[in-house]
Amino acid sequence: MERQNLFKKNNHYQKKINKIDSDIDSIKNHVNIYKETINTKICEINNEHYLNIEKKKLEIQQLAITKQGINSHIGILQKEIGYLKKERVKIFKYIKKKKFASRYYNNRKKISHKKLKKLKRICINQRPSPSSINSEEYSSVVETLTGSIESSYSSDSSDFIYSSSFNSSEASSTDEYSSASIDYEKGKRKERGEKVRIKKKKKNNIRKKGEIYLTEGFKF
Repeated sequence: MERQNLFKKNNHYQKKINKIDSDIDSIKNHVNIYKETINTKICEINNEHYLNIEKKKLEIQQLAITKQGINSHIGILQKEIGYLKKERVKIFKYIKKKKFASRYYNNRKKISHKKLKKLKRICINQRPSPSSINSEEYSSVVETLTGSIESSYSSDSSDFIYSSSFNSSEASSTDEYSSASIDYEKGKRKERGEKVRIKKKKKNNIRKKGEIYLTEGFKF
Protein backbone atom coordinates (compact mmCIF):
# COMPACT_ATOMS: atom_id res chain seq x y z
CA MET A 1 0.00 0.00 0.00
CA GLU A 2 2.65 2.30 0.97
CA ARG A 3 4.49 1.70 -2.28
CA GLN A 4 1.40 2.46 -4.25
CA ASN A 5 0.89 5.67 -2.37
CA LEU A 6 4.46 6.72 -2.95
CA PHE A 7 4.21 5.92 -6.62
CA LYS A 8 1.07 8.02 -6.93
CA LYS A 9 2.66 10.89 -5.15
CA ASN A 10 5.67 10.61 -7.39
CA ASN A 11 3.53 10.69 -10.48
CA HIS A 12 1.61 13.65 -9.17
CA TYR A 13 4.77 15.61 -8.47
CA GLN A 14 6.19 14.59 -11.77
CA LYS A 15 3.19 16.04 -13.53
CA LYS A 16 3.58 19.23 -11.60
CA ILE A 17 7.24 19.38 -12.51
CA ASN A 18 6.41 18.81 -16.16
CA LYS A 19 3.78 21.54 -16.01
CA ILE A 20 6.25 23.91 -14.44
CA ASP A 21 8.79 23.02 -17.11
CA SER A 22 6.22 23.69 -19.81
CA ASP A 23 5.36 27.01 -18.19
CA ILE A 24 9.05 27.88 -18.07
CA ASP A 25 9.40 27.03 -21.74
CA SER A 26 6.40 29.14 -22.63
CA ILE A 27 7.76 32.02 -20.58
CA LYS A 28 11.12 31.62 -22.30
CA ASN A 29 9.36 31.75 -25.66
CA HIS A 30 7.51 34.86 -24.60
CA VAL A 31 10.78 36.41 -23.43
CA ASN A 32 12.42 35.63 -26.73
CA ILE A 33 9.46 37.10 -28.55
CA TYR A 34 9.63 40.24 -26.45
CA LYS A 35 13.38 40.43 -27.03
CA GLU A 36 12.90 40.18 -30.76
CA THR A 37 10.21 42.83 -30.75
CA ILE A 38 12.39 45.09 -28.63
CA ASN A 39 15.38 44.55 -30.93
CA THR A 40 13.30 45.23 -34.00
CA LYS A 41 11.95 48.40 -32.45
CA ILE A 42 15.46 49.47 -31.47
CA CYS A 43 16.68 48.82 -35.02
CA GLU A 44 13.76 50.76 -36.44
CA ILE A 45 14.46 53.67 -34.14
CA ASN A 46 18.15 53.55 -35.01
CA ASN A 47 17.37 53.39 -38.68
CA GLU A 48 15.01 56.32 -38.37
CA HIS A 49 17.64 58.31 -36.54
CA TYR A 50 20.25 57.32 -39.10
CA LEU A 51 17.95 58.28 -41.93
CA ASN A 52 17.17 61.56 -40.23
CA ILE A 53 20.88 62.19 -39.71
CA GLU A 54 21.60 61.39 -43.35
CA LYS A 55 18.78 63.66 -44.43
CA LYS A 56 20.13 66.43 -42.27
CA LYS A 57 23.62 65.88 -43.67
CA LEU A 58 22.27 66.09 -47.22
CA GLU A 59 20.36 69.25 -46.33
CA ILE A 60 23.53 70.77 -44.84
CA GLN A 61 25.50 69.90 -47.99
CA GLN A 62 22.81 71.43 -50.19
CA LEU A 63 22.78 74.56 -48.06
CA ALA A 64 26.57 74.80 -48.32
CA ILE A 65 26.34 74.49 -52.12
CA THR A 66 23.65 77.17 -52.26
CA LYS A 67 25.74 79.37 -49.96
CA GLN A 68 28.74 79.05 -52.30
CA GLY A 69 26.53 79.91 -55.27
CA ILE A 70 25.11 82.93 -53.46
CA ASN A 71 28.60 84.10 -52.46
CA SER A 72 29.84 83.80 -56.04
CA HIS A 73 26.78 85.69 -57.28
CA ILE A 74 27.40 88.38 -54.65
CA GLY A 75 31.02 88.69 -55.86
CA ILE A 76 29.85 89.13 -59.46
CA LEU A 77 27.31 91.76 -58.37
CA GLN A 78 29.97 93.61 -56.35
CA LYS A 79 32.24 93.69 -59.42
CA GLU A 80 29.36 95.05 -61.50
CA ILE A 81 28.69 97.68 -58.82
CA GLY A 82 32.36 98.76 -58.89
CA TYR A 83 32.31 98.99 -62.68
CA LEU A 84 29.06 100.99 -62.63
CA LYS A 85 30.49 103.34 -59.99
CA LYS A 86 33.54 103.99 -62.19
CA GLU A 87 31.28 104.61 -65.20
CA ARG A 88 29.16 106.95 -63.06
CA VAL A 89 32.24 108.95 -62.06
CA LYS A 90 33.33 109.16 -65.72
CA ILE A 91 29.87 110.33 -66.82
CA PHE A 92 29.73 112.86 -63.97
CA LYS A 93 33.14 114.27 -64.95
CA TYR A 94 32.08 114.39 -68.62
CA ILE A 95 28.85 116.23 -67.72
CA LYS A 96 30.80 118.63 -65.51
CA LYS A 97 33.25 119.36 -68.32
CA LYS A 98 30.40 119.86 -70.79
CA LYS A 99 28.62 122.21 -68.40
CA PHE A 100 31.80 124.21 -67.80
CA ALA A 101 32.55 124.29 -71.52
CA SER A 102 29.02 125.43 -72.35
CA ARG A 103 29.16 128.16 -69.68
CA TYR A 104 32.61 129.25 -70.82
CA TYR A 105 31.52 129.25 -74.47
CA ASN A 106 28.36 131.24 -73.69
CA ASN A 107 30.35 133.74 -71.62
CA ARG A 108 32.87 134.04 -74.43
CA LYS A 109 30.09 134.64 -76.95
CA LYS A 110 28.54 137.28 -74.69
CA ILE A 111 31.90 138.99 -74.28
CA SER A 112 32.64 138.86 -77.98
CA HIS A 113 29.26 140.32 -78.93
CA LYS A 114 28.41 142.73 -76.13
CA LYS A 115 31.72 143.95 -74.74
CA LEU A 116 33.34 144.42 -78.13
CA LYS A 117 30.68 146.97 -79.02
CA LYS A 118 31.36 148.84 -75.77
CA LEU A 119 35.10 148.72 -76.40
CA LYS A 120 34.64 150.01 -79.94
CA ARG A 121 32.54 152.89 -78.65
CA ILE A 122 35.14 153.72 -75.99
CA CYS A 123 37.98 153.59 -78.54
CA ILE A 124 36.05 155.75 -81.01
CA ASN A 125 35.25 158.34 -78.33
CA GLN A 126 38.79 158.43 -76.91
CA ARG A 127 40.83 158.58 -80.13
CA PRO A 128 41.45 162.00 -81.74
CA SER A 129 39.45 162.87 -84.82
CA PRO A 130 41.32 163.33 -88.15
CA SER A 131 40.25 166.99 -88.33
CA SER A 132 41.98 167.78 -85.00
CA ILE A 133 45.42 166.71 -86.34
CA ASN A 134 47.51 169.43 -88.01
CA SER A 135 49.23 168.36 -91.20
CA GLU A 136 52.32 170.48 -90.32
CA GLU A 137 52.77 168.74 -86.95
CA TYR A 138 52.30 165.36 -88.59
CA SER A 139 54.90 166.10 -91.30
CA SER A 140 57.39 167.41 -88.72
CA VAL A 141 57.00 164.25 -86.65
CA VAL A 142 57.54 162.08 -89.74
CA GLU A 143 60.69 164.10 -90.68
CA THR A 144 62.17 163.74 -87.19
CA LEU A 145 61.50 160.02 -87.24
CA THR A 146 63.03 159.45 -90.68
CA GLY A 147 66.03 161.65 -89.89
CA SER A 148 66.81 159.87 -86.64
CA ILE A 149 66.55 156.44 -88.31
CA GLU A 150 68.74 157.44 -91.31
CA SER A 151 71.41 158.93 -89.07
CA SER A 152 71.42 155.92 -86.75
CA TYR A 153 71.72 153.33 -89.55
CA SER A 154 75.38 152.49 -90.31
CA SER A 155 76.64 150.82 -93.48
CA ASP A 156 79.05 148.60 -91.54
CA SER A 157 76.47 146.97 -89.26
CA SER A 158 73.37 145.17 -90.51
CA ASP A 159 71.08 146.31 -87.62
CA PHE A 160 69.32 149.53 -86.79
CA ILE A 161 70.83 151.59 -83.95
CA TYR A 162 68.60 154.37 -82.67
CA SER A 163 70.25 157.67 -81.76
CA SER A 164 70.39 159.01 -78.22
CA SER A 165 68.64 162.22 -79.31
CA PHE A 166 65.37 160.27 -79.68
CA ASN A 167 63.91 160.73 -76.14
CA SER A 168 61.05 158.95 -74.39
CA SER A 169 58.84 162.07 -74.44
CA GLU A 170 59.21 162.23 -78.22
CA ALA A 171 58.39 158.53 -78.44
CA SER A 172 55.14 158.94 -76.51
CA SER A 173 54.04 161.87 -78.67
CA THR A 174 54.94 160.05 -81.88
CA ASP A 175 52.97 156.98 -80.74
CA GLU A 176 49.87 159.13 -80.27
CA TYR A 177 50.30 160.77 -83.69
CA SER A 178 51.05 157.45 -85.40
CA SER A 179 47.88 155.78 -84.00
CA ALA A 180 45.83 158.79 -85.03
CA SER A 181 47.39 158.79 -88.52
CA ILE A 182 46.62 155.08 -88.97
CA ASP A 183 42.98 155.69 -88.03
CA TYR A 184 42.90 158.71 -90.39
CA GLU A 185 44.26 156.59 -93.27
CA LYS A 186 41.73 153.83 -92.55
CA GLY A 187 38.91 156.36 -92.60
CA LYS A 188 40.14 157.70 -95.95
CA ARG A 189 40.32 154.20 -97.42
CA LYS A 190 36.79 153.46 -96.30
CA GLU A 191 35.58 156.69 -97.88
CA ARG A 192 37.27 155.70 -101.16
CA GLY A 193 35.60 152.27 -101.02
CA GLU A 194 38.84 150.36 -100.58
CA LYS A 195 38.94 147.24 -98.47
CA VAL A 196 40.58 147.54 -95.07
CA ARG A 197 42.22 144.41 -93.69
CA ILE A 198 41.14 143.51 -90.18
CA LYS A 199 43.39 141.13 -88.29
CA LYS A 200 41.53 138.07 -87.06
CA LYS A 201 41.87 136.89 -83.50
CA LYS A 202 44.32 134.09 -82.97
CA LYS A 203 43.33 130.90 -81.14
CA ASN A 204 46.08 131.49 -78.61
CA ASN A 205 44.39 134.69 -77.44
CA ILE A 206 42.48 132.64 -74.85
CA ARG A 207 45.40 132.01 -72.52
CA LYS A 208 43.80 131.32 -69.15
CA LYS A 209 40.40 130.36 -67.82
CA GLY A 210 38.30 133.48 -67.39
CA GLU A 211 40.84 135.72 -69.19
CA ILE A 212 39.95 136.42 -72.79
CA TYR A 213 42.16 138.73 -74.85
CA LEU A 214 39.87 140.41 -77.34
CA THR A 215 42.54 142.84 -78.57
CA GLU A 216 46.00 143.73 -77.35
CA GLY A 217 45.76 145.80 -74.21
CA PHE A 218 42.22 144.75 -73.24
CA LYS A 219 41.81 141.93 -70.73
CA PHE A 220 38.68 140.40 -69.17
